[in-house]
Amino acid sequence: MICRTHLSLSFLFAFFVVKLLVPENAVVFVLVALFASLLPDIDSGSSMLGKHFSFFLRHRGFLHSFFAPAVLLFFLPESIYFLAFCIGYFSHLVGDMLTVQGVMPVYPVSRVRFSGFMATGSFAEDVFFVFLVALDIFAVLI
Repeated sequence: MICRTHLSLSFLFAFFVVKLLVPENAVVFVLVALFASLLPDIDSGSSMLGKHFSFFLRHRGFLHSFFAPAVLLFFLPESIYFLAFCIGYFSHLVGDMLTVQGVMPVYPVSRVRFSGFMATGSFAEDVFFVFLVALDIFAVLI
């Protein structure tokens, strides 16, 4: 999945949580989620953030598992913003599970891969992105 689709999906999830939990600073909450939605791809040389870090890790390996945010729990204080971080991070994993390449969510414990129907950057993803943007706009308006 490409950057804009990850951001749109993350915004949708984060915005719904903002409506439910009403954090002290909703803008920061959403921004943290948006930033976190890009982090799993720092292992890809073609991603916005990965151009500088991709040589360290295999793409769609450990950073595309549920264990990566758990490791960060040791470094980040428990707060509502850690929840925002997890929402963004997990939205990325959910999005990539919709792609043909998929993800291994419990890697390195298991190499079981969950994959979907969309090729990254395909017309199907473009349609999905437009649908997400429509949902994002609807979420803001309600």
